[in-house]
Amino acid sequence: MNPRTRAVLSALGVPVWTARQRAVRQITPAPLWRDVVEQDNQPIQPVSRFETREQVVQTQLGNVRIHHGSPPNIVIHLPQSTPISSQPPTPTEATVSVVKPVIAEAMAIRFAVEVLVLPSWLLVVSSQQLEDIACRQLWEQLQTVFAKQPVEWFWPLAEGVRWQTAPYAAVALQGLLARLHPQARVGLMGELPDQVLPDRVERLPSLSRLIEQPLHKRMLWQLLHTEVICSDCP
Repeated sequence: MNPRTRAVLSALGVPVWTARQRAVRQITPAPLWRDVVEQDNQPIQPVSRFETREQVVQTQLGNVRIHHGSPPNIVIHLPQSTPISSQPPTPTEATVSVVKPVIAEAMAIRFAVEVLVLPSWLLVVSSQQLEDIACRQLWEQLQTVFAKQPVEWFWPLAEGVRWQTAPYAAVALQGLLARLHPQARVGLMGELPDQVLPDRVERLPSLSRLIEQPLHKRMLWQLLHTEVICSDCP
C-alpha cells in the first residue's frame, strides 16, 4: 500500500490492515479422544451434517494407526442366572402334601351259638336264628329226640376291641368245640361269619330250611339216626 492511500484511509477513519511477514505458529489442539490418532498426511474429509459421527470417524480412520493406551476398565453387569443343581429341589411346606397311611380298623364281631353235644356230632346253631318261633320249636324238638341240653356260648368273652376281632373269635370257638368233643364231627345248622369257622365244620340244612323244605328233615334223620341209638345205650 502506498503512502498516499494510507493517508486517505487514515483521514476517513478506516483502519489499515497490514499483513504479517513472519510465519504464524500453529498450536495443535489437545485430542478429545482417549486414543491418540496419528495421521499420515491424509486430507481431512468434509463432514456432512447428515452423517453420523461414527460414520465420519470410520471414513477418516481408514488407514490411520491408532496407539492405544491402557485399556479402559469396562464393567458389564450380567443378569444373575440361577445355578443348575443336580440335586432335586427341596420341597417346601406349600408343595409337600403328607399322605397319611390308611389303617384299617379292626371290625368287632358279636355272635352267640348253642351247641348240642351228641356221641359223634356237635350240632351248632346261631342264637340269632333261634329268635324265630318256628325255628326255636324245631330246635327244642331235636333236643327232646336226642335227650340232650345245648351248651350256650357267647362272643366276645370280655369287653374290649382287641378281644372282639375275628382271629380271636376263631381261636375261642375252636377251643370250645375241642373242649366239648375233640373227635366229633361239627355240623353247622345256620350261618356264622366264615372267618370264625373251624376247618372241620360241615354245613347242614338250617332250621329255617328244614321248615320250608321238609324233605331235608329226612336227609338229616338219615345222618343222625345212629346218634339216637347211641344215646339209648347205657
